[in-house]
Amino acid sequence: MVKPPTEVVAAKRSLRKAMKALLSALDATTLAAESACVARQVVARDDWASASTVAAFCSMPSGELATRPLLEAAFAA
Repeated sequence: MVKPPTEVVAAKRSLRKAMKALLSALDATTLAAESACVARQVVARDDWASASTVAAFCSMPSGELATRPLLEAAFAA
């Protein structure tokens, strides 16, 4: 297995830390609204409509965009 260069690992770590801080700063109402917006945009894509398989993760209760709207749309389809 080839390991990524040290600078790539450091850059990814830094980006994750920055995104975690940004998401943690959002209040629950804003996070829910942004999550719904992302879900609408994903579900409106042509590749969503033509997909036969969708992979997703269950989001954590706080600090992440909620994936529940996407999961519900996938199950409904």
